[in-house]
Amino acid sequence: MPYPCLHVQNLSAPFIMQVPPFKKVLLEALPYVDFLFGNETEAAAFAESEGWDAKDLDQVALKVSSEGCAVALHVHLWTCSHVCITPCIQF
Repeated sequence: MPYPCLHVQNLSAPFIMQVPPFKKVLLEALPYVDFLFGNETEAAAFAESEGWDAKDLDQVALKVSSEGCAVALHVHLWTCSHVCITPCIQF
């Protein structure tokens, strides 16, 4: 039986979402990601690339965390850091 593991991903930089081959790889991996980290700029770039309203980071976090999981019983956790403000964490 394989050892259950958690997958962690960082959005890394806004340009990842703006370069189609990089974004494609990111979107293919997201269903397997349990913890997704990003800052406000990366979250806004991701939302813009998906055609979402990037002004409300809480809504962006909710949309990303509500995407389907590929692994049963896994839950997405999105952590978005904001300069000088407590990180927003969504389940």
